[in-house]
Parts: sequence; structure tokens; C-alpha cells
Amino acid sequence: MCDSADLLADIHDAFRKKTDPRLGVLELLKKRAIEVLRELDACWLEGRRRCSGNCKEVFPDPENTITVDDDGLLFPSILVFENFWSGYTISMHNSIRILLLQALKLMSVDDSEVPEPLVKTDSAPLLGITSDVRGLACEIIRSIEYCYIQSEHYLGTSCFVLPLDVA
Repeated sequence: MCDSADLLADIHDAFRKKTDPRLGVLELLKKRAIEVLRELDACWLEGRRRCSGNCKEVFPDPENTITVDDDGLLFPSILVFENFWSGYTISMHNSIRILLLQALKLMSVDDSEVPEPLVKTDSAPLLGITSDVRGLACEIIRSIEYCYIQSEHYLGTSCFVLPLDVA
């Protein structure tokens, strides 16, 4: 996570300072972003190996859920986890992955430059290693209710503000 934060700060600085592309700074940042994305993929795979099956989909009661608005349920199902830390970790993974993918897009990286996932994962109901930013954001939102209840109705500071802000 620290690598991601440092990288995103460097990318922000490069754009804020309107860095001359001829200096190669953006090329170095692109390479770093792809490396960090690969590391994130490896962490995901290791986490799934150790904790497979720690997430499942449930269908919320529209009368007893926070994932509802005037039009009804936001999603037909929500995600529940083995424990709070699983939900939190997956939401943080998704938010970091979204930020990295968006940074690569900002640096005009075309899809052919973004590395293929190390392994195509079938980790249903989780998306896992994907470039589907919208899907990852939806996964964060579908995790809110479980994490909110498990954190004893506290979603402040780093607990869930970053993932929600990213989603």
C-alpha cells in the first residue's frame, strides 16, 4: 500500500508540475505503476490461496438494509465475509487497484500496455484481478453493509473512507 501511495503522489506531482514528457519521467512512472499492479496481483493470489471461500453473496431484506434508496435496493445482493478484516482488506485491494488503473489511464497507457493478470481468477463472487474499474467500485459498495455492521457502525478514518471515496 505504501508503494502505491508513493507512486500515486509522484504521478500527481508530475502532472501538477506539467513535467516535460521528453524527460522520461512519465515512462518511469508507467513502469512503476505496472510493477505495483503486478505486486498487487501477487498479494491477491496469495490471499486467495490462504483464505479461499471467505466471501459470499446474500440477498438483503429491502426493509432492513443500508444499501437501499428511494428506488429500492442498490444491488440485488451484498457481500458478507468470514470476518471484518477480510472485507476491509478486499475493499482496500479494490480501491488501490482502481487508483492504479486510473493512474495508468491518466498517463495515456493503452490497454495493450496494462499487464494481463498473472492468473485469470475465478473467485466468485469476487472479481479479483481485473481491470473492470466499475465492477471493483460496485464490489466496494456491496461490502459496505457488512463492514459497517462488523465495525460496530463506524466507518471513519482509514477504516472505510478511502475505499468509499475511491468507489
